Amino acid sequence: MAKLLTIPKNWSASDIPDLTGKRFLITGATSGIGLAAATELARRNGHVYITARSVEKARDAIKKIGPGLVEYLLMDLTDLDSVRKAAARVDKQFDVVVLNAGIMATPFTKTKDGFELQLGTNHLGHFAFAGLIKNQIKDRLVVVSDRKSTRLNSSHSAKSRMPSSA
Repeated sequence: MAKLLTIPKNWSASDIPDLTGKRFLITGATSGIGLAAATELARRNGHVYITARSVEKARDAIKKIGPGLVEYLLMDLTDLDSVRKAAARVDKQFDVVVLNAGIMATPFTKTKDGFELQLGTNHLGHFAFAGLIKNQIKDRLVVVSDRKSTRLNSSHSAKSRMPSSA
């Protein structure tokens, strides 16, 4: 049985130890939880790589993260060709890879590969990326999701598969 990790009471980001020599790759680190995680890991001397859909978003995020070893990798999870190209550029080992990028409650749209947008972005793009870089992950692969988006994905995908009433 998997061991459940819990956050100790009164824990804060200041409890993160020095991360010199550790490499982290975080998808969805241009905003939200991903940006906050990248910021704290960089503050603790971790070498952080973020993914972004554009150079502008990456540069804006790096400015917000502040000083530290921060680099970016261009990747659009809605385009599996972009995912393959990004994975091909991963030539370093990462101690931790965090699959954090995600969207929620978008109007029905499809990815460039024909998948429902939310499913393609939140799951299929990440699954492909992780599979392609699996040999570059030294210690841990972390997948971030919340129950609300999972339920929305399931119900939305089920609705799109149901035949319309004639």
